[in-house]
Amino acid sequence: MLKLRNVFVRAALICCSAFLVACATPAPAPPAAGQMSEAQMVQLAARAEQEIGAGRFNDAGLRYLQIVEASPSNATAWFRLGTVYLRTNQARQAQRAFEQALQIDPDMAKAHANLALAHAIQLRGMASIAVRSSQVSVPNRQALQSLMRDVDHALGPFVPPVPQVAPEPQQ
Repeated sequence: MLKLRNVFVRAALICCSAFLVACATPAPAPPAAGQMSEAQMVQLAARAEQEIGAGRFNDAGLRYLQIVEASPSNATAWFRLGTVYLRTNQARQAQRAFEQALQIDPDMAKAHANLALAHAIQLRGMASIAVRSSQVSVPNRQALQSLMRDVDHALGPFVPPVPQVAPEPQQ
């Protein structure tokens, strides 16, 4: 059992590390916690949403990280950060962000829904690794394959996010 658990832990670490890609455009250093005005946070959130619309999810994530660092009790910013993590296939980080949003606002239904999606994505990844292992019994492998089919049906095939090109301003 311990060997199987170590296999899952190693697999999870490998999956997570594959998605940690450096951002092509470095963001400015975030201000110290508590040193951002409400107006600055609103402006930063608007910029993050523009970056999401342009397909620059890493940049948007950095902006939301700045906001949650300056205002850790901002459930909406935690939720949006989790959404960015989902869009960049970082389900574990998304899970943490949605859990933080729900700790602040337990009634945030959309965070509950996205947390369930993050869990389903993680399940699909871990089950995929497990079914290839010789350490998993045939009945467990069959059960996992059945579960994976259900999850795949619900989530659809993995399609990486496609960056969108922002339209050029008309003159």
